[in-house]
Amino acid sequence: MRNRILFLFCLLSLFGGCGFQEPTQWKEWRDQFVLKDNPEGTISISEAITHSGGDEILIMAQVGGGKGDTFDNKVASFLVSEASDKEHLGKPGHDPDGCPFCKQKLANAPTVTVGFETNDGKAIPVDARKLFGIKKGDVVVIKGKGSYEESTKMLTLNATGMHVVSR
Repeated sequence: MRNRILFLFCLLSLFGGCGFQEPTQWKEWRDQFVLKDNPEGTISISEAITHSGGDEILIMAQVGGGKGDTFDNKVASFLVSEASDKEHLGKPGHDPDGCPFCKQKLANAPTVTVGFETNDGKAIPVDARKLFGIKKGDVVVIKGKGSYEESTKMLTLNATGMHVVSR
């Protein structure tokens, strides 16, 4: 009996510290990309398309929507769509999914692919949900340089910063 207890104790001590430990690189990427304060001067996705010739832009958007899966589980990349108007955000009782004006605006809005890259230009190899703690429906401000592809009606944004406005 004593040997069994000793065996169980040894087994538990071996597995007790085997939880997932986040790589230190993740914290460095968060420090690099997560904006502490909500930046001023955001524009809509529609406006960003006209400014996507290499200048840095700042958009407010909602995670999800658009065409395709919202997240890429292999890299820090995700889709965003037009966020509700600023005057709608945070209003008690307002449901953008039930608001006919918001639904119409979102139905016609282009989709944006947001991607985060390492300093050497490679996609960060971590799911954005794990890295930034974001989920579908979050409203975010994204800063970065974009390019628009008319044939797919898709704006691709190489992000240099992100701030979560609401979850």
